[in-house]
Amino acid sequence: MRIIRELINFEAENKLTDISEALRYFTNVIKKRCTAFLISDFISEQKKEFQNALRIANHKHDLIAFRIFDKREIKIPKIGFIKIKDAETGESFWIDTSSKRTRKLYQEWNEKSYRNLNVILKKSGIDFVNLETGKDYVKPIINLFKRR
Repeated sequence: MRIIRELINFEAENKLTDISEALRYFTNVIKKRCTAFLISDFISEQKKEFQNALRIANHKHDLIAFRIFDKREIKIPKIGFIKIKDAETGESFWIDTSSKRTRKLYQEWNEKSYRNLNVILKKSGIDFVNLETGKDYVKPIINLFKRR
């Protein structure tokens, strides 16, 4: 109960995501080999330090990644101007979703990011599963563990 209460009441000092730093902390703090779950949308730059942190954490522990995504993040619908807010920085800006070029560039960026993440996770030897919001997550997780 104490852990749950602390998680609910936790106030982050910094709203920016740094998976590499979290993995380094995890690797240094947890000394005994364990199975750990990395749950993220992985919407960030996959830098070299991220790859190294994944590889090191998975070498020391059994790391499993769950990529959470929303289908509306993959393909922007053609609905005109929309205001987008970055949840981490608080920065807001307008984009024109009726622009075919804008939608195409975004979709290409998203597909490239997804392919890069898959390559990084495979190279690091990490089992992973993609979980779509609003869909059943039990079956994909069971399939992951059957493969393992």
